[in-house]
Amino acid sequence: MASVPMPEFGTWQKRISNNAAGALLLFTLLHVTCFTALAGYSRSSLVSYLGITILVGLVIPALGRVEGRWHGEALRGLTEADLNARFRTERVRLWGAAIALPFVWSGLFLGALLAFGQFAG
Repeated sequence: MASVPMPEFGTWQKRISNNAAGALLLFTLLHVTCFTALAGYSRSSLVSYLGITILVGLVIPALGRVEGRWHGEALRGLTEADLNARFRTERVRLWGAAIALPFVWSGLFLGALLAFGQFAG
């Protein structure tokens, strides 16, 4: 099996970058929608700021690491089939996280709001 030359590897970098950008856009839309709803429920703008902090502090650096795995020498020498399999796996992880994480975090925060509301009341 022949390894994939670097000029061809550039297309894999572009493909993962495009998927990361799309997943980030979807994540951001869902995240803002969920946390805006939570802020209205809790009658506190602090929840909205906390949602933005999660976005900037956790998600964007994580996407940088995902893209970093596809740049440089990390995947040099892999066959086209290996690159394709890794790309499919990475793409499923990206889009799965983009869809699931806003709802998971919103559920956790809603649970915390309800728990603290129960204790305070």
